[in-house]
Amino acid sequence: MRTELSELLSGMTAQAAPVSTRHAERIALDHYGIEAIAQRLTGERDENFQLQTPDGAMYVLKIANPLEERAFLELLTAALLHVEQADPTLPCPHVHRDLSGQSQTEVRDEDGAARSARMLTWVAGKPLRMAQRSAEQRRHCGQLAARLSLALRDFSHPAVHRPIVWNLRHLPKMQKLLEELPDFPRADLIAEFIAHFQTDIASRLATLRQQVTHNDLNDRNILVADGDDRRIAGIIDFGDTVHTALVADVAIMMAEQIREPHEAEQVVADLLAGYESVTPLQESELAILRELIVARIVMSAVIPSWHRHRNPTNTHYARVTRDFVSKRMLIAETLLTTA
Repeated sequence: MRTELSELLSGMTAQAAPVSTRHAERIALDHYGIEAIAQRLTGERDENFQLQTPDGAMYVLKIANPLEERAFLELLTAALLHVEQADPTLPCPHVHRDLSGQSQTEVRDEDGAARSARMLTWVAGKPLRMAQRSAEQRRHCGQLAARLSLALRDFSHPAVHRPIVWNLRHLPKMQKLLEELPDFPRADLIAEFIAHFQTDIASRLATLRQQVTHNDLNDRNILVADGDDRRIAGIIDFGDTVHTALVADVAIMMAEQIREPHEAEQVVADLLAGYESVTPLQESELAILRELIVARIVMSAVIPSWHRHRNPTNTHYARVTRDFVSKRMLIAETLLTTA
């Protein structure tokens, strides 16, 4: 099924009036019976708020863009409810129902527009990007990622095939975004890889094991335990959940943890050892794993750059510097050279 680039990017470019923290507090009280102080969190599509009650309990209130399709939001809630049933000990957010017992709540923003709200429990821990790295931590991370994939293996929903730009199968569409970015570092290398992916990888990717995946195991969505950086304490933010190749989820996790070219091999080996202790990858999946890691590296450079170029006042993505892109491309070359 052909998906237009504009459809893939619609969730990132749709504008809505921001909800104030005061209004978020009112929604929490009126619809959930929770009296709390709200603090704004970042978000690509949703408006997210951390809520803290007087007794110290914490939640996340997610208010969707009014243009977001309800079926897509229901998918994210259903996935969390399924994970909670399939593996109750997985440290993921739990769905907190409203006063009428609903998992998804219709609210009004300050302009009177209808919005959809969801409340989740807060998962304690600090983002992996703030933690000291270790082989033990990576193995634990791989194990937890595999457990999450197992929990989602038999999950289905009518919206699992939704269009989302962060699905690795859409890498060839990055060429059009690249063309909108003047003087982008290593654009020649990126264009060459995109062509290789389209010719040699895309068709193979479609033949591999497919299922619903988290699809965004980056170092902000993986949390480590307070006081023990070696232990993974949680996986959050299921906003990019989609039906795709299982190995793509593994590749995304790996791409997001490689920080320097010289550590690429060790990071891949440690994460793979942890993942395969729970779910071994198939030979055909391992054969294109490195190309998929590079695909994520390319996407994580091009998409945020394009987004900041088109939406300069939106700071969800940090500004992507030339040095950052150059280093990421060195990592990509290292992975492709040693394949």
